[in-house]
Amino acid sequence: MDQSKEITVASVKLVLVDQCDGTLQLAAPSIIEGFPLADALPIFEAAAITLSIRNRCEGWDALKWLCLLNKIDPNETSLALREHAERIRHRQPESGINPDIPDRIAALLLWLTGQESDEAVATELNPHIDHGYTYEKDYLPNPSHSFFSRLKDGMPILR
Repeated sequence: MDQSKEITVASVKLVLVDQCDGTLQLAAPSIIEGFPLADALPIFEAAAITLSIRNRCEGWDALKWLCLLNKIDPNETSLALREHAERIRHRQPESGINPDIPDRIAALLLWLTGQESDEAVATELNPHIDHGYTYEKDYLPNPSHSFFSRLKDGMPILR
């Protein structure tokens, strides 16, 4: 949909707006830095929902780094994210919402733990979560039809 209004996604009320500069999403990581992250599940959930429906979330990378560099409560945070991901997976998608959204949200939460076993489960839930373009997979099999038109200074130039 492309109109401003309140909707519910994965049991979380959201307000869609015409324009958002991402200030709040960018500020959240710096606000919670230095505090126990296991208590910040609503922030991680909101960011994961945003990323799963918009394919971007301005503060996502900062949240990911907070989790990876967490020295205050890394085990508690990982456990909380795992448990919350499992609860979200069992939520019924609302009418008109992509039925894969709960799994996508759960996969993103698991991805935040930085644990290899959680990342494997995340990839099972959402195979596209770790999608990255590679020269071997996306260029070599069919160079003339690849989105890499040429390489310049070792960097791909996209058509």
